Amino acid sequence: MTTPSQNILGNYRRTGQVFDEFIGSDNQPRPHWLKLAEALESLGPAELQLRADEAARLVREHGITYHVYDDPMGAYRPAGLEPVPFMLDFHEWKRLEAGLAQRATLLNAILSDIYGEQRLIHGNEIPASMVFSHQGFLRAAHGMRPPGDVWLNLYAVDLSRSPDGRWWVISDRTQAPSGAGYALENRIISAQVLNSPFRKCRVTRLAPFFSRIIDAAREMAGMLAEPPAGAPNIALLSPGPLNETYFEHALLARYLNFSLVEGADLTVRGNKVYMKTLGGLERVHVILRRMDDSYCDPLWLRSNSAIGIPGLVDAARAQNIAIMNPIGSGLGEMPAIMSMLPGLCRKILGEDLMIPSVATWWCGQTEPRNEVIARFDRLTLLPATAGLDFQPVAPGMLDHEARIDLEMALQERPFDYIAQERVALSNAPVWDGTSLQPRPLTLRVFLVWNNGAYHAMPGGLTRITNDTDSPVVTMQRGGIAKDTWVSSLGQMPYYTLLPQNQTARREEVREVALLSRVADNFFWFGRYLERLDAICRLLRQAANRMIDERAFDTPEEILLLAPFLASRLNINLTTDDESPPLTANIGDILWEHCCDASSADTVPSLIEAISITADLLRPRLSDDMWRTVSRLKRTVMAMIADPKNGPEQLDTLLTSTITSVAAVTGFESETMTRSQGWRFLDIGRRLERAMWNSALIRNVSQTALEDGDRARFRLTVALDLLLELCDSFMTYRTRYMTLPEFHLVMDLLVKDQTNPRSVAFQLQSLASHCRSLPGEPNFSQEMFEWVSDVSDGLEQIDIHGLLDNGEQAMRIMQQALEATESRLPAISDRLTLRYFAHAVSQTSMQQAYE
Repeated sequence: MTTPSQNILGNYRRTGQVFDEFIGSDNQPRPHWLKLAEALESLGPAELQLRADEAARLVREHGITYHVYDDPMGAYRPAGLEPVPFMLDFHEWKRLEAGLAQRATLLNAILSDIYGEQRLIHGNEIPASMVFSHQGFLRAAHGMRPPGDVWLNLYAVDLSRSPDGRWWVISDRTQAPSGAGYALENRIISAQVLNSPFRKCRVTRLAPFFSRIIDAAREMAGMLAEPPAGAPNIALLSPGPLNETYFEHALLARYLNFSLVEGADLTVRGNKVYMKTLGGLERVHVILRRMDDSYCDPLWLRSNSAIGIPGLVDAARAQNIAIMNPIGSGLGEMPAIMSMLPGLCRKILGEDLMIPSVATWWCGQTEPRNEVIARFDRLTLLPATAGLDFQPVAPGMLDHEARIDLEMALQERPFDYIAQERVALSNAPVWDGTSLQPRPLTLRVFLVWNNGAYHAMPGGLTRITNDTDSPVVTMQRGGIAKDTWVSSLGQMPYYTLLPQNQTARREEVREVALLSRVADNFFWFGRYLERLDAICRLLRQAANRMIDERAFDTPEEILLLAPFLASRLNINLTTDDESPPLTANIGDILWEHCCDASSADTVPSLIEAISITADLLRPRLSDDMWRTVSRLKRTVMAMIADPKNGPEQLDTLLTSTITSVAAVTGFESETMTRSQGWRFLDIGRRLERAMWNSALIRNVSQTALEDGDRARFRLTVALDLLLELCDSFMTYRTRYMTLPEFHLVMDLLVKDQTNPRSVAFQLQSLASHCRSLPGEPNFSQEMFEWVSDVSDGLEQIDIHGLLDNGEQAMRIMQQALEATESRLPAISDRLTLRYFAHAVSQTSMQQAYE
């Protein structure tokens, strides 16, 4: 073996008495780390840092976020990813897999008994007070029988290694275990930035594990009281985008091809669960839930839950819905039962527990409580159940007064506390920018029940602390993740989740049902995009004219735009005095508007609305489309936050935003199939553009014609301005090769159905969409006639009359534009009432923005 470079490994040292995953007692890499160590040596420090930077860039590009609630970035905080993976030996992994499968089988049997015959409680194997005082025990779930009597379809467990090299279980995750999606994304990035080491180490693939999740869901659907005749409808139930792991919900829904739903998207009718779609109610057969037990059903459980589905418990009792994991499975997470697992394993399975739990005592029993008090300074006290208002605490690290207070609290409410031995976490190497350094870690492993047995994801989610002194590894406290590589004994075959040897005829291919909430989000995504584009073009024109006309007393373009800016964006550029008519600090006013994130219809607030909506639509958007939105937000927010920037950067900021919006709408035009999702997105865009352009053309032209003495001059300026704002200047010049004429400009911007920027084009597109709206044909026809009636008003505009500057023709045009502007919002209202109203939820985009 080649000796590893001192530049990378020279500073790496074992610390204290803890187990080091990377090097043995001889300070040499352990055998299963050798190939990786050699690969890192060949890269060298400079190249490894480049790979680390690339991993961080991909995390941002992929939008991998973890919502740290106390972080100012909130839901947009990038998840940390350490480039050097954690290695596990193949044979050690097989032993771990067997032990964890045994533990999952044991916990499943315990849950089945507690919610069934309760023999373990009657036989005093498990204290009744421990179970019934725990908030995870749900009386509504007693007597429920999930498909196959499986309570742990998915299971995760947190592990640490003791100084003697043995693995210990720190905690069990039994109700909605998170992290598998992050492990998947970590693998995608790790395999990309360390591609050569990945292949040399023959890393075991993760895809078969996720394939088993799909198979397990289909297997459960076949056990329902009324199994589906064809493919089951499977949904991933999320609490919504404010949840800390919402990124993972969207990722898994897309990867597994499950529908991503929230509670408001589902309803229970006749003890069956249905999904609210534009085409009506669709039966749901399986729910992969990422919501805690108590929030799932406000009818039976937490009555104030706004994210659950009323009646879900009844549907589960009737075996009309399969839930992964069943409601009530959170009871398996009670730490107090860990001390009883060795005896329960021998009683239930007739085997010794293969992987021990960290030593645990429930203080609700006298004897364990006395032992805890005797060993007070060497233990850590934790809440016995979730929801208790205190954090884990080490009594030995408290001052005398705080220690006495803790002892009194323990004596007053002993059943609220458990005690555990302090865990000495093992160390693994972390790249600090110059060399590898040891850091404490925990490993979360995931298992799925499929075909009568538990199967583990080969690897898992390795989490490390930011410093050597931290006793707890948690993402909420700033921990970062590693990919976990399990080396295989041979070459890994190619694997895909796509079904093999299946041929579908074209007539069998149907459009995926569109949720009403998703249609609502598409609609507002389109409206926000178009509104941002229009506002940026308006502000850019004002900013550029300010610079071009600074030497003049009366910059006509800004005077023409001032009323519209004041009425639409609440930007006041004029003074009360007639001379000078404009404020002296126009640039500062426009820059402040571009930096204002607290008001509606500003650049930052619209970008935020677009970003939120894109996150909600992520399973439906292409990667390039979503990344363009993400990049837009990062770029603009960085420019705004830079104190060195000011009015001089207005053109750069606004042009960059306009270009990004054009890229997003280009992806919409060229990559989205003409499904109902695209239809509602485009309806939103066309509606917004028609209303904005109608108001803009009417307002600017009317302002230009008010001044009789300067009407001709101001009208010429106004026509130039309108052509620029409607992105039609080159079209006009190419078509007419003349200075702007009022009647020709109005024809191009108002009546020309071949100009994608004209009002008539927007109405024509809306009419076409209305003919294809889902649901009742009568509603589609009614909407078509409504839009056609608005279009008829534009047809009454006499272009030749405008040529003669006829007052009647001018009046008809102004009335038609005003009617268009005022009547189109009713279309939005009618669409909302027909398609979106029943999908109102905590993530309604209109409510979130307005």
